[in-house]
Amino acid sequence: MQRALPVAVKFLHKGNRELSRNMASYLSLAAMEYASLLTPHVQPIMDSIISEFYQIFMRYLQKPFQGHAMALVSLLLHCDNQEKLALLHLFSLMAKDNPSLLEASVPQLCEYLSSSVTAAPTLQVFLYMAEKMPALLADHVNAMKQSAQRHPQTVCLAAQIIGAVGKLRPCSGMP
Repeated sequence: MQRALPVAVKFLHKGNRELSRNMASYLSLAAMEYASLLTPHVQPIMDSIISEFYQIFMRYLQKPFQGHAMALVSLLLHCDNQEKLALLHLFSLMAKDNPSLLEASVPQLCEYLSSSVTAAPTLQVFLYMAEKMPALLADHVNAMKQSAQRHPQTVCLAAQIIGAVGKLRPCSGMP
């Protein structure tokens, strides 16, 4: 098992959907008896799960979620950090495709800019929104600036968003 598990993990990302499913099934069975052997392979396994979720979301779930964006955002309040990150990733997918779905939730999402855990993923949602509809974020630039000051790792994301919003409102006094 010590030799087989690393090989099985490598087959998760080989592009063959059937092979990936079989390997995922094999790994889930192996995890019941040999969880300690899978510990070094958690990242590739998680990457595979996220990739599969993204494909499923884009293919089947995107439309049904559209009518429930506000309800999903309100769930953040009751989630632990990992659940918040998963939801924020879902919001990123929504924002990338149709930013107007999250328009009414921008003020609520701004509340998650203060946490070091959720600041960057929240800004990523806003970045996708800013790429298509920067006007939705114009009233929230100060919250993003404050987030960048509190969490230096978010400066680049905040700058990209503020730059997109800034293109809407050029500085007065400039030729």
